[in-house]
Amino acid sequence: MMDGGEYADGHASKFQRIASVGTVAFWAIAIYLKLGLPLTVRYLAFSFLALACIWFPSAMANFRWSRHFVAEPANAKIHLFAAWLFIAIVPLVFVVVRWSLG
Repeated sequence: MMDGGEYADGHASKFQRIASVGTVAFWAIAIYLKLGLPLTVRYLAFSFLALACIWFPSAMANFRWSRHFVAEPANAKIHLFAAWLFIAIVPLVFVVVRWSLG
């Protein structure tokens, strides 16, 4: 990436990238073992957006989903928080609820 620019790498971002991929891999294996391949593929498909928000938070914050409703870019830390929430907690709730139902 660029040296010292907007998308420069730091030790914290490298740690977050490794931890996010490890977390997604852990949950993918857990979902595969408990619920099967179709739900694992769904989880991985939905995880790509969260991984993009963790790997490139500034770029995702500057991305305009619709130019009619967004006046200014969002804070990159909001994207990081939401992505970690999705990666860490949502699969846990999904596996527990699904496992308890059947």
